Amino acid sequence: METVKQVITLLDEHSGSLTVLITVVYVFATILICSANIKAASASQRQVAEMQRQFKEANRPYITCEYILENRIICGIRICNHGNMVAKDLTFSICQDFLDALQPDYCVYFRKLNESQYRLVGIRQEFDFYFSDVTHKPEVPFELTIHYRSETDFFSETFYFDLSKQIPVCSVNTIEEEFLDMSKNQQKSLDNIASSLQEIADNFDKEESKQ
Repeated sequence: METVKQVITLLDEHSGSLTVLITVVYVFATILICSANIKAASASQRQVAEMQRQFKEANRPYITCEYILENRIICGIRICNHGNMVAKDLTFSICQDFLDALQPDYCVYFRKLNESQYRLVGIRQEFDFYFSDVTHKPEVPFELTIHYRSETDFFSETFYFDLSKQIPVCSVNTIEEEFLDMSKNQQKSLDNIASSLQEIADNFDKEESKQ
């Protein structure tokens, strides 16, 4: 009992100090809680911003350009939309040195890139443009900047090809080889038709002989 009385007396004598100490601890704890809440809110905002960025990155048009060699003869580029939204209002800026190095006929054809029918590219849609045959391939590098937009955002992609070093995406067969394959397929189809007609004729003869 005496000990309890001493403790109570001590508390009464130092009640003011204890109140201050408790207040300080409470304020410090409040500051820590507020700081933790601010950090959590900031982390949530960053997470939301990152999710929005990833959503925009995943849901957008994405225009690419490839150097192609068609039938192992004709040099060109292939414009493709690899995104999952339609690319709109495409405009093309081509290096003037490259245009100056083209044969006249190809230069006129290549300038048509900025005509209206190529201003919109659908999802997974692609189109090709040719700028020379292999014997007249320009020696200067090819540089192309493509500007385009989605419903909400604007994009720009720049492509640079050193044609002396760049490996093109090739079609496997030449025109002659493709024509030969086509002729073989047609001949095979004709043979199948002839075989079917012969089988029908044989069956008809059998029915006639039975009668």
